[in-house]
Amino acid sequence: MLKNKAIIISTIILGVALTATGCGNKGNVDETKVKASESFVNIIKENKKEIGFHAELSHWGLKLPTGEKFEWTKDTSANEIDFAMVVPADQFTKAGVDVTKIDSK
Repeated sequence: MLKNKAIIISTIILGVALTATGCGNKGNVDETKVKASESFVNIIKENKKEIGFHAELSHWGLKLPTGEKFEWTKDTSANEIDFAMVVPADQFTKAGVDVTKIDSK
């Protein structure tokens, strides 16, 4: 139980940090930033059972029911990629994107 709480708290902190850094001026928390952070927290709450740890690559992951995955490293100095979002390609291919030409890194 304590491990699950630590995972959830770490994920929430990560979400808030990503939201704050990705939304521009950190000194001015506007309604959009607050809603983005609240949305991320709600995603975590609704999908707690889908949070896992991949020991071989030393990263955490959250898989959503719609197929998207969010992955983040346990140790940023040990991995080449610290954060990744994995999305199904079908929407992009339907829009005409040649996914074979997309750099995977």
